Amino acid sequence: MTESRQLGDLQLAILRVLWDRGEASASQVHAELLAERGPPPTPLAPTLPKLGKKRLVDHRGAGPQYIHRAP
Repeated sequence: MTESRQLGDLQLAILRVLWDRGEASASQVHAELLAERGPPPTPLAPTLPKLGKKRLVDHRGAGPQYIHRAP
């Protein structure tokens, strides 16, 4: 079974932030989305791993947080 690559509005907005910034922590992505769109309809925490499963986002550890980027 193949996994769908169809993206929701929030997923696309996250990717746009990462494309613009190069890389960012979840809190940086959240702050930028909050400034642009208001509060996201769903939390970012479960959305970033879903994008990782689709191989659209990578992450690396940076102290107590992860830094995400769109490869």
